[in-house]
Amino acid sequence: MTNVDEWIIMRNSNREPAAVVRAVKLGPRDDRYFRVVTWASTSEGRTLLGYFPTLGEADCSVRFDNTLPTRGAPNGTVPSPASEVGTDLQS
Repeated sequence: MTNVDEWIIMRNSNREPAAVVRAVKLGPRDDRYFRVVTWASTSEGRTLLGYFPTLGEADCSVRFDNTLPTRGAPNGTVPSPASEVGTDLQS
């Protein structure tokens, strides 16, 4: 049985991964690093994002796509009527 340390990182889509992380050993002491590449169905379509000393740093290297259309206010809250332009609360 082969033990492969590999993770799929999901971000905006719940169907298509954003990146692949694989634990690799590098250097004369076989130090463990985490190699991150963008997701593609084949290796040729993937882009190296980097090597990171921790899994947490590897995870943080994969950004969310903020260019996609969103619903509601940017922070997920519903704007109150008082925050609308032109509303005067003082009578």
